[in-house]
Amino acid sequence: MRAQLALAAQLRQTRQELDASGRQIVQVSRERDEQAAYAEHLAREIAERKTREAQLRTLTRAVEQAQASILISDQDGQVLYVNPYFSKITGYAKEDVIGQNPRVLKSGEHDADFYRRMWETLVSGQTWRGEIVNRNKAGELFWESAAISPIFDDEGQLVNYVAVKENISDRKALERVKEDVEQMMRHDLKTPLNAIVGLPQMLELDANLTDGQRELLGLIREAGEILLEMIDLSLDLFRMEMGYYDYVPEAVDLLSLLPRLIRIVEPPRERKNVAIRLVVDGGACPPDARVMVRADERLLFSLLSNLLINAIEASGVGETIFIDLQGSHPAILSIRNQGTVPAAIRHDFFQKYKTYGKRGGTGLGTYSAKLMADVMGLKIDMETSDEADSTCLRLHFPLA
Repeated sequence: MRAQLALAAQLRQTRQELDASGRQIVQVSRERDEQAAYAEHLAREIAERKTREAQLRTLTRAVEQAQASILISDQDGQVLYVNPYFSKITGYAKEDVIGQNPRVLKSGEHDADFYRRMWETLVSGQTWRGEIVNRNKAGELFWESAAISPIFDDEGQLVNYVAVKENISDRKALERVKEDVEQMMRHDLKTPLNAIVGLPQMLELDANLTDGQRELLGLIREAGEILLEMIDLSLDLFRMEMGYYDYVPEAVDLLSLLPRLIRIVEPPRERKNVAIRLVVDGGACPPDARVMVRADERLLFSLLSNLLINAIEASGVGETIFIDLQGSHPAILSIRNQGTVPAAIRHDFFQKYKTYGKRGGTGLGTYSAKLMADVMGLKIDMETSDEADSTCLRLHFPLA
């Protein structure tokens, strides 16, 4: 009996030791799992931090090497950072402007209302965009196209302003030169042209003129009027290039425009003995027909005259140019002539100054045609075929 009790006690002790050992094993296993999870979490944090640091280095290099002035200020407008390009354009080193207010660049060329509107935009939480005249360290004025944005933290509190600015002084200087030249052209050329336009009107009062003479005088007067319009148009083309032309569409009857167009190119057409044939919806132009489109009549006339004169110049002696008008929706006007566009300029046909093999060519005719078409929202394309030895230019109009 005593032996059995001793054996039972020994078994209980062994079981307790095994239970304690099991708990120890479980505890060790749990600690190892926790250590592994912590190590994994730590490795992930390190990887994410390295990714953020790499992104920050990339961003820093981009800002430091950007070919635009970048300025960051605090919410009170005190400068915290400027990039090297800022120093290059303004002449101010970082040490000159850090802690200062950006008004150190103030030129005095803008009134108080200009700056008031700027700050009203920024305080409202929006980005201000505009062109501004600043003064560099040497006292010289320069133009910048600027975008200034407010920066907010995660709680929506304003913490910084960042300004990104592009130097546009060269463009502004070119604009001034062009405007001066255009103004001189308009003044110096329009004065004698007014006399040229007025003289045929006086001669037409002579009752002894023949019908042929009256027709010639009408052509002279109409050509002078068109030239006056083209002088006005020259300044408009510059505005189109700069992107601030004010286009106002109107209803234009193409079928009343085209006969005028054909009459005005009569001299170069006759010199090459080129025929011009007008086709409307596959046949002859029906009397009193109208095809109304939305455009600017003056721009459209200039555009089409450029294309038609190009077609005459590209045609051989005695050939025929076809003007084909399809009055469907949308209306499509095609000008087709014999001869192909040289391969060297086919892909750049509407680009500025692109010309080839044409004596006295400037490469501005098709460029200005494309410019005017874009402003009026018209699609223009060119198709040239070596097999058919022909070139076709098409204009696609929305119907008025």
